Amino acid sequence: MGKLKGQSSIEFFIYFTITLTVFAFLYVEVVDRQISAFEYRETLLAENVGEKYGFELENAMSAGKGYEREFELPREIFGSEYELIARNGTVEVDWGNESVFVSSTYSGEEFSINSEEGPFTAVNEEGGVGVEPQ
Repeated sequence: MGKLKGQSSIEFFIYFTITLTVFAFLYVEVVDRQISAFEYRETLLAENVGEKYGFELENAMSAGKGYEREFELPREIFGSEYELIARNGTVEVDWGNESVFVSSTYSGEEFSINSEEGPFTAVNEEGGVGVEPQ
């Protein structure tokens, strides 16, 4: 009978170790997927901000002189302030150590804005299209 008690204890520890290993693997897999989802959402938000900025520039360019429209952008992208740079048909969104490029039909002068300066006004004046902080 002594041998059976020892054997069942060893089997219990083996099953427990296997179960613990499976749960650890599942936990790592879930955390990895959450990190990927978070990075995807962060990039998607940056793309949306860049598209909105490009849209405002395109409207100002196509509307002609005298155009003026106020717009707002998020102050941060998941806790990081960002910079928007419009140049050669693209809008670049820089935040933290990340960058995203969004295509745009804006083809005017290159200029940039920082998120902490907002809200903004898109204008088309004598000097061309621009975005000014309010």
